[in-house]
Amino acid sequence: MDLSSIACNDFFAELNITPHVTKQLKFIKYKYNNIELLCGDLFNLTSLDLPTIHAVYDCKALIALPSELRKKYVGHLVACLGTKIKILLLTRETSCQIKPPPFPVSKTEVNLLYGSYFDIQLLKCLFTTDIPERLIKKGYTEMTESVYLISEKA
Repeated sequence: MDLSSIACNDFFAELNITPHVTKQLKFIKYKYNNIELLCGDLFNLTSLDLPTIHAVYDCKALIALPSELRKKYVGHLVACLGTKIKILLLTRETSCQIKPPPFPVSKTEVNLLYGSYFDIQLLKCLFTTDIPERLIKKGYTEMTESVYLISEKA
């Protein structure tokens, strides 16, 4: 799921594949074999719009949202997908004065947002000063990137 058709096209271009694109009522669907992306407003998504989903890769959605929308976002994911899914979540933090998005999301916030629904495992935490140019323009000089595996409660 992505809000941007540019991001959906870029995703498939990076894989060197051309998706079949169809317009649906609320979304544009990009599909190639077993890879399917919907383009549109996530908050318009319902469980009826989705096939069975076992895993979610969130590399940009949570960090694109201001803090006041993050709880709504996670609640909406749970309402649409249930709690038997796995989520691979990427977050960023920085001590720099930045122009979001992306917004910094801390480990504490990840636990507050997802902890009542899922088990949370921090897989990797990496401090870096090797910052992409687009983030340097937003004020980043350093950041900590974290990767979490969020899964069904044991």
